[in-house]
Amino acid sequence: MRKLIQSRVTRCVFILIFFFFLPHLCLGDSFSPSPPLALGSLQCYTGLLNMPTARVLGDWRVIVNYGNDDPYSYYGVALGLFDRIEVHGQFTEVNTIEAFPGQGYGHYKDRSAGVRVVLLKERDWLPQIAAGVFDVTGTALFGQRYVVASKLIHNFDISFGLGQGILAGRFVPDIIGNKRDKAFAYLLSSPRQTTRPFGGVQWFISPRLTLVGEYSSIDYKNMFGFIHNGVVVKEDHSRIPFNFGIKYKIFPFLNAKLAYIRGCRLAFGVNLNFPLEPEGFLGWKKEAPYVAYERLKWKAYLADNDKLASLIAKEVKEDGFKDVRVACSDSAVWVEAANNKYWSSVRAISRLCSILDGVCPPRIQTFYVNLKVDSQVLQSLKCSREDLRAFIESRIDKKTFFLYNSLSLYGDNHLKEFLNGRDLSRFHRERDDWFRFKIEPKVRTFLNNRRGFFKNKVLIQTSVDLYPLEGMLIRGQIEHTLYNQFKDVAFYSLEKEPTRTDIVLYERNSAPRISQMAVDQVFSLPWDILFRASAGYFETGYAGLGFESFRYFHNGLLGLGLESEIVKKRDPDDNFKMEPHTSTLYTAFLNCYANVWPSKGIEVGLKVGRFLAGDKGVRVDIRRSFKYFTIGAWYTKTDTSVFSSPKNREASYKAVYIKVPFAVFKDKEVRGRFTYMITSFTRDQGQTVEQIRSLYPMDPWETPYYTRQDFEEMRK
Repeated sequence: MRKLIQSRVTRCVFILIFFFFLPHLCLGDSFSPSPPLALGSLQCYTGLLNMPTARVLGDWRVIVNYGNDDPYSYYGVALGLFDRIEVHGQFTEVNTIEAFPGQGYGHYKDRSAGVRVVLLKERDWLPQIAAGVFDVTGTALFGQRYVVASKLIHNFDISFGLGQGILAGRFVPDIIGNKRDKAFAYLLSSPRQTTRPFGGVQWFISPRLTLVGEYSSIDYKNMFGFIHNGVVVKEDHSRIPFNFGIKYKIFPFLNAKLAYIRGCRLAFGVNLNFPLEPEGFLGWKKEAPYVAYERLKWKAYLADNDKLASLIAKEVKEDGFKDVRVACSDSAVWVEAANNKYWSSVRAISRLCSILDGVCPPRIQTFYVNLKVDSQVLQSLKCSREDLRAFIESRIDKKTFFLYNSLSLYGDNHLKEFLNGRDLSRFHRERDDWFRFKIEPKVRTFLNNRRGFFKNKVLIQTSVDLYPLEGMLIRGQIEHTLYNQFKDVAFYSLEKEPTRTDIVLYERNSAPRISQMAVDQVFSLPWDILFRASAGYFETGYAGLGFESFRYFHNGLLGLGLESEIVKKRDPDDNFKMEPHTSTLYTAFLNCYANVWPSKGIEVGLKVGRFLAGDKGVRVDIRRSFKYFTIGAWYTKTDTSVFSSPKNREASYKAVYIKVPFAVFKDKEVRGRFTYMITSFTRDQGQTVEQIRSLYPMDPWETPYYTRQDFEEMRK
């Protein structure tokens, strides 16, 4: 009787909520001819409620999702790529099963990842067809494979698919057996297995309101969370294999979902759905155009070459550029500056050209504009003043402009041409960035430890950067701990001399810690090779020496370099001591870089050589740098025979990461990015030593290829 009352109450609540939204059926916003097809499901991926569709998120669009469908809670994120691919990752919390009983971990939590690929785009009478997999790493407790078609008919998006794994009512570990990597084994398993149909429809009532109905092929009696180790831990009260729900857009980026699942329970969720754009939520204020006042123009007209260089250098510095160096001849001007203002190199060059054109007297007819990284010229534009004006005024096109003017990687040839025997010491320098001070809050998280899913360390990181000489950086960094749970983490060294599995020994200490205290110098060598040498405390665990060389080729689309570190272990409890009974470790790498699909920002990096523990192998880094965001993943595979621990011998170190421009949170364009990374279980395999700077790989937007591609921005 009690269950019957609860069921009727649940139905009444759902009906009342449905009629709360009923005005949208008749009085809602006028319906858009292009409805938002890629709507989030209760889980992290695009879909109906629990069933996938053939829709994917638009290119560079993200969903951050929370969903609750008892006994499951879903925390996940999805990303659209190229309007054809959607990748998604999720943690699923199961409230009927306790993991690591007695150790404080709480409910069982499973991590899953998946991908969906559009095989055929929708057109005319043809539906969109996609194939996908989910839970392709780890346990495969929620593993699934499917093919699905979706077709928009008026305001109805109809989907039909065939699924395997949990979409066919099967428990994947039962299919695979005792294979170690169950998810990968299932991904490659025979397609000849139980297959079931699923499907549903989304009715777009208005741009804000969508009604959903789906036929669910899941058999909850066989689902992890309803059954565990052959024992029923939750009764399945399903009455019908259908789910019904509402999706509602509360704000432009915020959506809510409410569903009635299989005639027996309510489920709900919320998600953020937004594009990855550097001009984020606040919108950038438009920068005022550069104006040279008449008094400055008159002073420049009367000035000799040295005084003119001084005037220009001060104008460039006061406009916000750093590390400025200027020289003038009777007919040309040479300007170097670090682009710390704009993400776009074109906008930086355009601003510098505006300053030069505004200040320089008529006798100056040739501009050499150079952008620097770490005090070294990375790209150099030589142009005629008249051709520049003609291009900006649209009297000539880009092809014609570059027929008579040049944009080169590095600037040695342009410099030789400009100097023509002049003394380099006559260059006028303006530097006001010799000192930088920064205080930042930091949170470090040890994820999915058996003593707790989240173990956090909260600290204040204070950094001081000094630039006493050209190309030199001296950094001091100290950490003050505010809150520390790392002392509770159950994680132990796997080797007699571990490279990284002793990290908890360093992080559990809450005393102030000098995390970095090092000097780094960048030099320019012959043949446009950049060289970097460093010494000091590189990170909380290591101190020593570092060396690196790197050179870009083919307008920055290719790069090659060498790298090595020679380090000793630091004492976990004393800032200024080395571990007395540990070996000297070294790394040696060949670094290779390729921008393999420039128009889409697809980059590949290879680090081949000897890693910190002496294990030899390769790290493959694949990422997309697009719209000044970077999302990527790397995978490290080495010869693990040097290790004694079975966990290290079976390890392959991997990670996913995202780099977000600070400008997303600002009302103006600013440089700098925030990086967040999730790695696999910490092992001693495939480890490297952090450096305070790196030449490999440098920022792809700083190369001539992208400047040439985006050169039309000069006219804006």
